[in-house]
Amino acid sequence: FTLIRFTLIAALSAVVFGFAQTAALALIAGCIMSFFGIGVDPVIKIYGAEQYPTSIRETGISFFEAVGRLFGGALAPYIMALTLANVGIPGSYVFVAILAVIGVLTIYLLGSETKGKTIEEVSESSELAQEKVA
Repeated sequence: FTLIRFTLIAALSAVVFGFAQTAALALIAGCIMSFFGIGVDPVIKIYGAEQYPTSIRETGISFFEAVGRLFGGALAPYIMALTLANVGIPGSYVFVAILAVIGVLTIYLLGSETKGKTIEEVSESSELAQEKVA
């Protein structure tokens, strides 16, 4: 999974960045964190859309995007301000890394691999998974 690898590298570099004692280490860790963190964005959007059967894909991805924008855009400044006030800068980067690892575990445990499958095959397996849950 590209998504899992990129997210774990970004999370690890976030922790290194938060605890960096030199400018050089902070610069290197920050560049790695930014590269892999930004690289996750297009992958998660495509992967997220592939997780829904065709019949509900637009509703599913809309909900997926709405939740992401709520937490990542609207609430994140408040959550991070609270985190910074309580655990400081290093702790805030650890918090971000923990959230990333929770996301990776969720994808690893609940996600399905879509590599090499047609959209019809992915949609069919998504619909079968929904039937098992229901």
